[in-house]
Amino acid sequence: MFYTDSNGFDMQKRVLKSSNVEQNYYPVTTAIAIRDEITGLQMTVMNSHTQGGSSLKQGCIELMQNRRISSQDNRGMIEPLDELDEDGNGITVPATYFVQLFNSKKTASLQRTY
Repeated sequence: MFYTDSNGFDMQKRVLKSSNVEQNYYPVTTAIAIRDEITGLQMTVMNSHTQGGSSLKQGCIELMQNRRISSQDNRGMIEPLDELDEDGNGITVPATYFVQLFNSKKTASLQRTY
């Protein structure tokens, strides 16, 4: 179980659906979080632009910085996804991340601050 902010207003609880990675990635507009429901300990990663994200393993957060594939993957892409810069190299996607570790039972999230 983890939480994503997919609409910019509130966090939505997410539960892993299956072992398929692609079915467990969600839009992350501003933040993704994991929380220990018993102790209240939470880690929130706030991102500067919308990405795909998940928590496929307990205690881990994944964010997809840039998807790049060289051939059709039979998972929704009908063509290669390979954006190149003017020199023929893969594009650079700048991003900024803020991480907050806190007890959600005692402290408020800084998510709306950034």
